[in-house]
Amino acid sequence: MAAPIRVQQQRLLLTQVYGTFEGTPVKPLPRDEAGLGSGRKSHQRRYLWTDAFGVVALVAQARSATTTAAHDAALQAAAALADETFETLGAPGALLGTHMTSWTTDDADYDAALALLAPNIGLRIGKSSANPSGKSDAGMDLDGQYFHYLDKALFASAVLAEEAGDDAGTRHALRAAAIILGVHKHFTVPGEGVHWKLNTDATPIRVLGPPRPSSDAIFGFIAYKRVRNALVALGQISRANQIAQAVEEMRVLAAKFASSTHWRASSDPLGWGLQCIEAHWLAPDDGGPRDRLVRELDEVSRWVLSPTHLSLPFRLYGALIGANVSSSSSSSSSSLVPNAIQQAAALTSEGALVSRELSCGIGSTPHSAINKVMLANVLDVSGWCRRDCFCVPYY
Repeated sequence: MAAPIRVQQQRLLLTQVYGTFEGTPVKPLPRDEAGLGSGRKSHQRRYLWTDAFGVVALVAQARSATTTAAHDAALQAAAALADETFETLGAPGALLGTHMTSWTTDDADYDAALALLAPNIGLRIGKSSANPSGKSDAGMDLDGQYFHYLDKALFASAVLAEEAGDDAGTRHALRAAAIILGVHKHFTVPGEGVHWKLNTDATPIRVLGPPRPSSDAIFGFIAYKRVRNALVALGQISRANQIAQAVEEMRVLAAKFASSTHWRASSDPLGWGLQCIEAHWLAPDDGGPRDRLVRELDEVSRWVLSPTHLSLPFRLYGALIGANVSSSSSSSSSSLVPNAIQQAAALTSEGALVSRELSCGIGSTPHSAINKVMLANVLDVSGWCRRDCFCVPYY
């Protein structure tokens, strides 16, 4: 459990972004960080990456609570944020060109009950720019569907479902299952790879070409597996079986990429941090691709865990999340990346990063919301960690 001062600092950061935990509506993100929703969500601005991490941090707040009331308030805030995010980004936005595809009864995977939880296929990113034609770009400027954002939202749903339990947890897990059933066949070609990005209506972006093996399959498999495990834990065996084929197909894609020469440690702080989380969840493989990656992550840790990366704080905070996850008590050793621990501690020990973020108002600086949310996760990474010794085998 995080130290009390870190719990309080995390709460302060999260309330700046989302508002109090006292049943008040979830505050919209700044206009420079998220586009407007439409219809009854026309007041909302949600961004899939930021809010997925926000849900995980709010669940961590619930886990660290010392009273039932505090636990329930934080968990209700996490659920409210998840609902706002899925409902806003699971529908067309206010911008022209953010079309989405609805479930149809002739779809082979159509399930009436699940379609009520996620009536459209997938989740938009929530960008503040879109092409009126409905076609997204080959880069990261226009709204669309990114798999490496979607998988974080699925992971967050599993974390929330496990903590909420019973009927509330079941609803979050079933909604995640509905998303998987809807998007999996659009993002993937079994045995080939994963599209990293689609148009908002889940159609391919032609200039990006066919899907190919990529690291998206690694975290995608972990997220799919977590959703399936949550369904099983909640007694939803038939629903877990509905996504079993998608889980297996993603496992095969993960193994294919892991065995290639392309799965190497990232020199980008955020990418490095995410790889630390992946290595934490994957089983040791006796000197195979996963263990090789762990050695490389340790070797480049000095570069990625450097204050020189504070020009884009959220990317450095991503590295700190990964470093803290790698040193969690549920890792197979004292730390997967031992060289990173002292460096990470030095960056966060005196609270300078927290003071820096708390001193900036929401919307007063670029990336203000995502910076605060990512730092909130640094302060307590329990939501990103295994709660036992279970490792996901990808081979």
